[in-house]
Amino acid sequence: MSWLSKLGGFDSNPKKEIKTKAQELFNPMDNVYLTNLVRAMMYNGYDLNADNDSSSYVKDGYGANISIYSIINYVITTASNVTFKLQTKNSDGTWEDDADSEILRLMRKPNPLSTQSLFVEEALGWKILDGNQYIYAPRMEVGLNSGKTMELWVMPSTGMQVVGGGIRKPVQGYRYHEWEELIPVEDVMHMRYFNPVGAVDNLSGSLVGMSPLRAAVLAAKKSNSAAIAGVAAYENNGAMGIISSNANQFANFTKENAEDIAQAWKRDNGGANNYNKLAVTPGAVDFKRTNMSPADLRLAESELQSMRQIGGAIKFPTQLINDAEGATFSNQQEAQKSVYTNTIIPEMRLLGEGIAAWLGGAYYGDTEIRIIPDTTNIEVLQKDKATMATWLVNADFLTQNEKRTEMGYDADPDPSMDDYLLPNGKTFKQDLEIFNDFSERPDQGLPEA
Repeated sequence: MSWLSKLGGFDSNPKKEIKTKAQELFNPMDNVYLTNLVRAMMYNGYDLNADNDSSSYVKDGYGANISIYSIINYVITTASNVTFKLQTKNSDGTWEDDADSEILRLMRKPNPLSTQSLFVEEALGWKILDGNQYIYAPRMEVGLNSGKTMELWVMPSTGMQVVGGGIRKPVQGYRYHEWEELIPVEDVMHMRYFNPVGAVDNLSGSLVGMSPLRAAVLAAKKSNSAAIAGVAAYENNGAMGIISSNANQFANFTKENAEDIAQAWKRDNGGANNYNKLAVTPGAVDFKRTNMSPADLRLAESELQSMRQIGGAIKFPTQLINDAEGATFSNQQEAQKSVYTNTIIPEMRLLGEGIAAWLGGAYYGDTEIRIIPDTTNIEVLQKDKATMATWLVNADFLTQNEKRTEMGYDADPDPSMDDYLLPNGKTFKQDLEIFNDFSERPDQGLPEA
């Protein structure tokens, strides 16, 4: 059954309502022991992350902060261009590509409404935003294809709940929003980041991930505030200042006079159209400045610093999004490589490992498989390989198979590939007869007479 057919039609979750009422009755400040006891009793069968406010990371972060949007969008759209390859392990320990794998075909077309690129964007995007990644696969229950699936759906993390089980089964299943129907554990691949904060708050909290943006929440808030202040500075600065009569002239200045002048000021001098203009009034003149420029407020520096802090939380070099001042790499190419090696490739490996462990048994039985990102078409990484290949040509202290491993290839089963090539014409040591004439005596090592 398609996931789309399950949208709607479910009642609200009464268990969650009971849990909320119980938490209101037992305030930790009143009775810590009793509160912990109630929480332990409620753990079985209840949502573990019901209090997770990850929706704010989406709305106020990705949806309202240009730095967060630019960083995450760069990572996920770049990652969407990376392809996967599936390999099976042979009896001799070597790995063999399975280009016609059913799992790879499924990943290329996960469901009727998605593509592999969109699948990767959603899976990685939700994980970075929320700290959790949920992929749902409705399994076939009977027949030769029992355990297999026809669809993969990336579920919005903000709507997914982990439902606690007993001590022998910490996770009983998953629930989407307030639906009462429980999604079986085996139908969901849940990947998450390390969450020590959740574990401190509640033992069950370690079963849900922590968003990287939680650590950067103050930087994001400062960035949002700086952006709002910048807009207000441009919209409300209005006139640069006022030229008016000297102060002694207005000794009988009343409140009504002030209100009338304020309205006239707003009408004639307020707004962005009057930015940096002068307001003039008759009489002996005096000048008072009434605005501050965004440069005076140092908003740009504040936003730049916040962007770098947010980039650090996601392991992203911000010079890729016009942070020229923050360039610490020799060039843009080094920064691009950093995104791949520090963020994209590790995340894609985790995604591939998760899917292989989750679906591998249903498609390959006891055969060990792995799903790994294929980096052969990533241009910025290929130049590294060219440099390494040049270095390995003269690395005579490595066997040929060791060199293949350094380049990311599997070992060649040919026994000669486990031997060394000597500099003299690059000949295998075993093929030089002079070595076969040496005595086995370790003290001399000279040919016998």
